[in-house]
Amino acid sequence: MNKFINSFFNKNQNNDDLLFLEKFPKIKVHKTINEIDKESWNNIIGENNPFIEYEFFKALEVSNSIGKKSGWLCNYLALYEQEKLVGVIPLFTKYNSYGEYIFDWSWASAYSQSGLDYYPKFTIAVPFTPATGKRIFIHPDYDFKEIADQLINCLFAFAKSVNVSSIHWLFTEKQEMDYLTAKGFIPRYTHQFHWKNYNYNSFDDFLAEFTSKKRNQIKRERKQAKEGITIEIVSGNDLKPLHWQAMYNLYISTTYKKWATDYLTKEFFEYIAKNFYENAVIVFAKKDNNYIAGALNFRKGDHLYGRYWGSLEEQQCLHFEICYYQSIEYAIKEKINLFEAGAQGEHKLQRGFLAEYTYSVHWFAEPQFSNAIQDYLKREKRSMDKMIDEYREDSPFKTQK
Repeated sequence: MNKFINSFFNKNQNNDDLLFLEKFPKIKVHKTINEIDKESWNNIIGENNPFIEYEFFKALEVSNSIGKKSGWLCNYLALYEQEKLVGVIPLFTKYNSYGEYIFDWSWASAYSQSGLDYYPKFTIAVPFTPATGKRIFIHPDYDFKEIADQLINCLFAFAKSVNVSSIHWLFTEKQEMDYLTAKGFIPRYTHQFHWKNYNYNSFDDFLAEFTSKKRNQIKRERKQAKEGITIEIVSGNDLKPLHWQAMYNLYISTTYKKWATDYLTKEFFEYIAKNFYENAVIVFAKKDNNYIAGALNFRKGDHLYGRYWGSLEEQQCLHFEICYYQSIEYAIKEKINLFEAGAQGEHKLQRGFLAEYTYSVHWFAEPQFSNAIQDYLKREKRSMDKMIDEYREDSPFKTQK
């Protein structure tokens, strides 16, 4: 497998070797974000998603959290007008499906059983980050469709040039999904549980919206979670090296206990601590003056995203308190409108997080598989609609949100 990756990576390492670029003189394929001007990148990404900022991608790169070993090979697709960056797609060549959170293992298996290679494939996403956001970054002074059309045309040419099996856009915004569907991509509907701020003044104000049974349940959980511990919320400039070291230790401890993959290296946390701390909000639980649990959130604009959790001790309901209730209190205080607490988790529903559609879109080079997967995704969509309706009926709120 490593020989295959090295061969593919080396073959495409030099942009001059990509013949398709001759047809797109305004396009560059950057193998590292270091080749792109930081200010130019951040000027085109929008206001509410911290994970598409330049420094977040750079943190993933310089820490070797992405790269050949992880299977995320950078191919930032950039369009320039007289050296001015006007559009970017964060494109990655993948030889596995780890760290994507939109599961396509069965598709890879079907390809393999048919004697075809599913990898390499193209993935447009933020690695290891199941958060909805823009995937086509266009300078605000330019027409979206005009620039996006050029990028998509180039993307298809690139895909055919290097013979990838497929292209996958993950956790796109609804507007982007609609645009890409019109371009021939197949939409896929999944779901997450999100918290929304309906102009709450306090956590008690939020709880008042619950049925009495669910409200009392949360009060009991919070009381149990806080027995013998103190809560500490640290953000921005107040975060010190000891906080980041503690958060990394918690992250690694829980990853190992769950036999999960520790996608992020220690160097990632060290880089974030120095270059991306302004967006970070960490909720800690302390016991006997030691950090025993913590949740790392990232904030931008009026959005908050829960990303990494870890604990050294088991305590009843502590996960709910640190990952959900404390962050909701913080969001209410800070007038944050949306809190995404990560992928999956039906248990979030009874704690005030409601089911919301999430979107991805897909293209396959093999027409036979494209047709079969399109039929499958239509059936999946019907099942997803039914599931969302059932979740809404099971809402903990007295009135439907």
